[in-house]
Amino acid sequence: MLNLAAPLFKQNGIELHALSTGNNRGNYAHALEKAGYKIHHIKFVKNPKYFWRFYKEIKKENFDVVHIHPERAFIWHALLAKLAGAKLIVRTVHSIFNFKGILRIKKYIARWFARTILKVKFHSISDSVELFEKQNFSNPTKKIYNWTDESKFYPLTSTDEKKKIRQQIGVGEDRFVVISVGACSPVKRHDVIIKALKTLTEKEQNIIYLHLGSGELLNEEIQLAERIGVKDYIIFAGQKENVRDYLVASDAFIMVSKYEGLGNTALEAAFCGLPLLVYDTYGLRDVVIDGYNGILLKDLNELGEKILELYNSPKLRKTYSENSIKLAKEKFSMEKSVIDLINFYIN
Repeated sequence: MLNLAAPLFKQNGIELHALSTGNNRGNYAHALEKAGYKIHHIKFVKNPKYFWRFYKEIKKENFDVVHIHPERAFIWHALLAKLAGAKLIVRTVHSIFNFKGILRIKKYIARWFARTILKVKFHSISDSVELFEKQNFSNPTKKIYNWTDESKFYPLTSTDEKKKIRQQIGVGEDRFVVISVGACSPVKRHDVIIKALKTLTEKEQNIIYLHLGSGELLNEEIQLAERIGVKDYIIFAGQKENVRDYLVASDAFIMVSKYEGLGNTALEAAFCGLPLLVYDTYGLRDVVIDGYNGILLKDLNELGEKILELYNSPKLRKTYSENSIKLAKEKFSMEKSVIDLINFYIN
């Protein structure tokens, strides 16, 4: 997102810096430098030495705006940025932070202190995050939607393109393909899709599941598919750079996460013109209007039934596809969001 937005930021007179706090500068450092960002790196360690280095770096650069993205230690970053003379401090809330017990109270107080004492301005990335912060932390935020690369994620250019891509990835023209994209983690719940496939293939054997992603649960997911007898109906494609090819080769997109800040891969699928079949939860319900560009699942047990509904209705898929593109362009325009963010900095 930062890489894509760099030209718009620069056109509006903004000098760009990015501070990496990982173990190294990170995989995206070179791309961001190429886009015009000056990269700084201070490895995060929870000790006074790190925070002293952070303070000195902010003071040396004399920033007008310090925009904090991580939840981790955000209150200390905000306090030190304030002491270092930053004119404005912005904190983006990227996800649903469902803290419990004492930690939740601490986070509530940290947000209150940041907002009222340090005058930090909070920004949320979706309707869900905005609502969650307000309800759970009494924390009002400015909603500015995430955006994606519309030059990278776009609909099929022709029917021949879909045919060609399917040949490349080994999927027959007549197969009905559902796809998920995301890390293999407990939050994403790919096992729910695999289990739904078991009931589906008992009724209709023309359906195939295209599984993009890797992670801690990948081997367990493969073993589950083998155990319940559906491995032949799944392509475990792993991590891919050319995600758009796999999306446009598919007929429907599935995401059943427990929650999302904003379902970015669902958003990419929408820009590619896929009908969306997602769980009705935080972040995903921001991308799908039930019955307009896809289906919101209230009950995960209905997943197989709803896939069959899409399979049996090409007309419905076409309607959802057209509306996915329309909603994505109207609601998640990069230019609008970047200008909103710039105005948030200035006003």
